[in-house]
Amino acid sequence: MDQWKLSTEIVTVVHDTAAVFADQVASIRKNLNDMGSKPKVDKDVPCQGQQAHIFEFSYGPEGKIVTTNRMLLPDGPSGLTTVTYTRTLDQFDPDVKKAIDNFCKPPA
Repeated sequence: MDQWKLSTEIVTVVHDTAAVFADQVASIRKNLNDMGSKPKVDKDVPCQGQQAHIFEFSYGPEGKIVTTNRMLLPDGPSGLTTVTYTRTLDQFDPDVKKAIDNFCKPPA
């Protein structure tokens, strides 16, 4: 696990060798549904030459809303890399966006 904190923003990268991509996507959908939440983003995206999935959702009381962007990337037949970006701002920090874009570039 790696984590970076930028004032009120946190980026976390977790490598889980036992998690299964499809199971984790289904689990997040179920958890959001059970909470009665509809994510702002729930879509497949390309990352490192394969299909990843992004969820983005907000929570918290008015004036203190936190937005979480979670990207799940398969890592072999059973394994998962999760990149989570939590922020109080509505928009991505440009440096975080650039870092995630670089992370997702297809292998050379």
